[in-house]
Amino acid sequence: MNATPRDTTSPHAVTPSGAAHSARQLEREPDGLPATVALMTAARTLGIGRTKAYELAKSGQFPCRVIKVGERYRVPFAALLRLLDPAAPSDGQAPDAP
Repeated sequence: MNATPRDTTSPHAVTPSGAAHSARQLEREPDGLPATVALMTAARTLGIGRTKAYELAKSGQFPCRVIKVGERYRVPFAALLRLLDPAAPSDGQAPDAP
């Protein structure tokens, strides 16, 4: 079977790992970081399994803010960063070097 190159300009481009991402999921803030991440991305970062992550999100008990968009759950990247590093600046900017 011959592999054909994938069209990476389509709104549903496939990454080298094979995961499909829509153009909307790849939107970035001006600083280059994503505005939101998938619930499972946040859950893996926090060491939470899939079933527990969805239970926590549905009950409003996920460790950081969760936004429901249609049937999907998204986690604001800034909220995840604040949870991981409470000492980080709240504006999402990198701290000044000493």
